[in-house]
Order: sequence, then structure tokens, then C-alpha cells
Amino acid sequence: MPLSLGFLIAWALGRTDRRRGALALAFPLYVVALALGTRWNLYVDRFLVTPAALTLPLAPAVLRRVPVRAVVLVIAAATLAVALAHDLSKPRGVWNLSRADAQAIRWPELRPVLEAVQARVPAHARLGVDLLPLDWEYPWWGPKLQRRLVWLPEQSPAGLDWVLLGSGVTARPPGHWCAQHFPAARWTLLHRC
Repeated sequence: MPLSLGFLIAWALGRTDRRRGALALAFPLYVVALALGTRWNLYVDRFLVTPAALTLPLAPAVLRRVPVRAVVLVIAAATLAVALAHDLSKPRGVWNLSRADAQAIRWPELRPVLEAVQARVPAHARLGVDLLPLDWEYPWWGPKLQRRLVWLPEQSPAGLDWVLLGSGVTARPPGHWCAQHFPAARWTLLHRC
């Protein structure tokens, strides 16, 4: 953002050319378009990679100055240190945790669901899933991504022995199912009885 803002000011003052002005406009225009065209989303920060990449060609013009390079290095190192020290979802210490513990760092209420699916659903099973838009889908594929997810209700539940219902989903597929409820997460694991 400072890079974009600095070049926009320089462009307005006539100190840089149109090409750099256009690159400087990429970030604010993209953010405005994103705000107008997207609802709130857990992963909105990932959408900002594109405008940041479009703005980065401006960096060499600024980083030619050694004092600026030193300031950027200090700020980057401090930011990294703070992130590693205080953001529990970063890799520090994760390597010693079980798979379920590591995945549950950001969503601790899902830990019992993660453990149950890992312990009970075979690695090569077809697992029916009925998830809400913000429910997490990645862990259900399994540690080696060997499970096949069957998206319910869009796909047929025929032949499924296991179904996972996401947060607050109550509609069950037809048939006789034994249920394991996880009240804290409001998830349910179904097994054909």
C-alpha cells in the first residue's frame, strides 16, 4: 500500500510516468472492485496477492536507495518475528502436534470431529459431505488426499457408508444411519447402521 500510495502521489505531482501511475492504481482499484463485487469471506486476504503482484514492479525504483532497503528489511524482519511469536497457526511448534491438533489450532471446536473422522472413516472411503459455504473441507480428504468426497445433496448418496454433516446441517440422506454428534462444533458424523 505505501508503494502504491507513494507512486500515486508522485504521478499526481508529475514526478513519474503514466506506466508507473497505472501500476500504482492497480492496488486501490482492485481493492475497490473486490469490495463492490465480493461478500465477506474468510479468505479475502488471499485475493490481495494479485494487486500486490501488480504493484511490485514499482519496488526496484524505491529499493535502489540503501537507507530505504534497510528500513524495509527491519520492518519485514519485525513483522515475521511478531507473526511467528504470536500467530498460533504459523508453523512454529506445529511439527510436534498430531494431525488433528495441528488442524484444530484455528478451529478448536472441530478437534473431536477431526479425530473421529481420522479414527473411524477408512483412508480410501467415499465420504459424503454436506457442508455450508464457510465449512472447512480440506481435512476430510485425509492425510494423503485418498478419500473421495461425495457432495451432498448434489450427488447421490448411494453406496455411501459415511456421511459428514457440517455446522448446523440437519438434513440426512435417506436410509438408516447411526449418528455421532459434536455439539460444540454442531457437526454430525453418520455411519450406515
